[in-house]
Amino acid sequence: MRKKFLFTAGITFSVMLLLFSSASAAISFVNSEGVWGRVDDGYDGIVFDVVGVIDDDPGNYWGTGTKTTQDDTLTRIATVCTHDPDGDEDLTDWTGQSPAVYTGLGSHTFVPGACSYQGLFISEYIEGTGDPGDDAIEIYNNMGQDVDLSPFSIQIFNNGSATPSVNIPLTGYTILKDSTFVIARVDIAGVTEDWINTSLSFTGNDAVALVRDYLADAVIGDYWWNVGPDGESDGATGLVYATGPTGLDPTASGWSLVDRLEQNPPEGDWNQIRYGSPSDFDDKSGLAFQGINNDESFKEDNAFLAGKFCHVNNPINASNSFTYTNLTLDLYNVDCGTGAVAPFPPQRMTFVYPVTLAETTNAYPCTYPPSNTPCDDAVQFGNAAAEFTCFYEGNVENTYTVAIVGFMDISLNGDCNDIVYDAEAAKGYFISQEGSTNCGCLFAMVTESHPTAVELISFAAESIPEGVKLTWETATETDNLGFNVYRSESLVGEKILLNENLIPPNVPPGSPFGAEYEFIDSDATGFQTYFYWLEDIDVSGVITLHGPVEVIRQ
Repeated sequence: MRKKFLFTAGITFSVMLLLFSSASAAISFVNSEGVWGRVDDGYDGIVFDVVGVIDDDPGNYWGTGTKTTQDDTLTRIATVCTHDPDGDEDLTDWTGQSPAVYTGLGSHTFVPGACSYQGLFISEYIEGTGDPGDDAIEIYNNMGQDVDLSPFSIQIFNNGSATPSVNIPLTGYTILKDSTFVIARVDIAGVTEDWINTSLSFTGNDAVALVRDYLADAVIGDYWWNVGPDGESDGATGLVYATGPTGLDPTASGWSLVDRLEQNPPEGDWNQIRYGSPSDFDDKSGLAFQGINNDESFKEDNAFLAGKFCHVNNPINASNSFTYTNLTLDLYNVDCGTGAVAPFPPQRMTFVYPVTLAETTNAYPCTYPPSNTPCDDAVQFGNAAAEFTCFYEGNVENTYTVAIVGFMDISLNGDCNDIVYDAEAAKGYFISQEGSTNCGCLFAMVTESHPTAVELISFAAESIPEGVKLTWETATETDNLGFNVYRSESLVGEKILLNENLIPPNVPPGSPFGAEYEFIDSDATGFQTYFYWLEDIDVSGVITLHGPVEVIRQ
């Protein structure tokens, strides 16, 4: 048996619409933006929807008259069809009743024909009377499919806090499409609650949010070392966040220091995270990302430009080094292509990619060749739960995943819009030379959704003088434990295991890169037809069988 490793970030994927679809699957979006998360500890999560405004203390409540967040019931207007991650102090999308009433819980009125976009949003909010009150939240699912609520939480931000005071995970619950999910602090007469949780307690000046992917500070693996409540300093020495400058060079003048939660546009500027001593921002090391304006569509098997990334690799001192963060990538106004019908994806779709910074010691031999001392560092982008669904004519739907596929090197002042993606030249690890700012164009690709442990590109069999040569190539190997190869003399015959030991993967678990494999079946006899199957097993023991492929042994 002979195996060979293919180290490339240029991965080939394919997406297939269901048969008889009239859709072209030519996807496009208007612009992208990326912001940086916490460093070496938890993650704030993606705010899907919010009542009130996070990081804003209104005094007593938001709204006016009978439409307020205090002692009242708020019901989402029937023509609201998607979530609002920014909130609204005027409660424009709501109707109000005062004092609080509970008769509408669990039966949200929604007008599908009045709007187009998908959404998972808070459809009713009740701040009940009393201390504590009979508080309740209703969530409505307009995503066009059932939604597993396990990645989601209800968060309460007390008195204008920028970080959650209460986090209530919705683990283990599913909300059916076009249905509601009701969570209440206590059992309310005449209401069928899906969950009663006494932690759901808020007042009129507390923002209440539906949040995805929140992670509290914890020690996880080798990455998160800053144990403590959210709101404390992150793990790296001298950590600061900034927006700006505009233009193609993140090291130019025109940046301004901001709080982590204030990295959003002006559109087209850099969002940066820097750390280390000395104290001057220009002399620190860090990461920078600039989104793009998009004017082209791309097919499901083509890479598209997601933005420009730079590693500012200055010589610094740091008692706590920078190891791990997240890039939260927004795609705005995604178009599903010809034949698409409502509901369309949310106007703003947000995906989270784990980013690892490998700071190397400057001692030979260097970890990342061909560098010599001082040794190069490396940045790696991991996989994300980055799915969206498109609906097409003929009752066809397809769920896509947005996967990072690699970097193309570019100069500090280079424009990524001028770069054409080349799978052979693209890099998976972004290699960064010490003592300089190194930039790359970050490319992503739309792939088929719901991946198994192995995304298989090809599986083939060929008769050779030594027997039968089996070859296969993978695009990704998420949590892959290894492979087995089986042979049979007919489609319905007994499958015989050919390998003595499990064939190990040639890439790390969870890697966004693939590999090529070979296996020689030297026991195959001449002038015989054989059928071969490839089996992959993930770390949870889930088995996926690929094949068969047919070959005549010459």
